[in-house]
Amino acid sequence: MRKTLIKRNYILSDTDLIATSKEKSSLLKRDAVEFSEFGVDATEIAAFDTEIEDFSDIPQDHIVVALQMGTTDLKNDKAEEVRVAIRSVMARVQLRYGVNSAVYKKFGTEKLAQLGDADLYLLGKTVAFIGREYLTELSGQGLTVAILDELEAICSAFEKMLINQKVAIGNRTILQENRILSGNALYKKLMNFLNIGLRIWETTSEAKANDYTID
Repeated sequence: MRKTLIKRNYILSDTDLIATSKEKSSLLKRDAVEFSEFGVDATEIAAFDTEIEDFSDIPQDHIVVALQMGTTDLKNDKAEEVRVAIRSVMARVQLRYGVNSAVYKKFGTEKLAQLGDADLYLLGKTVAFIGREYLTELSGQGLTVAILDELEAICSAFEKMLINQKVAIGNRTILQENRILSGNALYKKLMNFLNIGLRIWETTSEAKANDYTID
């Protein structure tokens, strides 16, 4: 089933919505007696203040994007480490067997530079596995258990960074939706208070009625 797209119900920026809500909250407190006649008591005004603070505490998207970019940068750096470690092994395979040999081709590193993240991770694990198979033959070219262990360790770290990146992307989507839903709820409550304020003052004070409008 296709997911329903969540949309903002207001044209204010989130920053303006927060500032406007705080401004109007102070008016609610000023006119608390009049609002109480419409069923708006101190508890409801306090709840409005809490909703404003909760909304302002949700990270804005540019902050979440920056954090996501940080995980991507770390992942990309680790990907390059995987490639370097693979090339270190393959340099020894080339010295022993040559690039056109069946053994060299068995490692499957021909498209190393073009591989995506998942394929690169799998290739690193494969090179380490096959490297152990030919460890005795390649010892004369300097291949050691430590080199293969390091390759596997780098691959494991790379896998964790791939997961972290996916989680960061998912978190951004969730935070975006939460911010939109919270913003819509706050805006709805704000407009309700503004409508009540206009009804209270529209026939008795033009100045106070104007306080309950948004420029």
